Amino acid sequence: MEFIGRVIAALELEEPWKQKLLKALDESQRKIVLSSDATEDTFKMFNELRRQIDQLHPAQVELMQMALRLPAIMKADSRLRHKHKEEPSPPIEE
Repeated sequence: MEFIGRVIAALELEEPWKQKLLKALDESQRKIVLSSDATEDTFKMFNELRRQIDQLHPAQVELMQMALRLPAIMKADSRLRHKHKEEPSPPIEE
């Protein structure tokens, strides 16, 4: 990361280019290190992924990406539900 900081400074990159470079750096990481307090299930899942990574079908990759986006989707959905509950219901006509 120190090297990237020097590149950014040497090239005098403007903020949008700096952000693009940092995003590309993040997306190109090839090594994953699990924290020592990760759950046993997390270790098992990553070990299974490590064994199969080169044979994954594109549909499997897409499903995993969808699963990883679920918390953000559920959070947005929850906000919509709360907003909807706050709105008064229209009177029921008989």
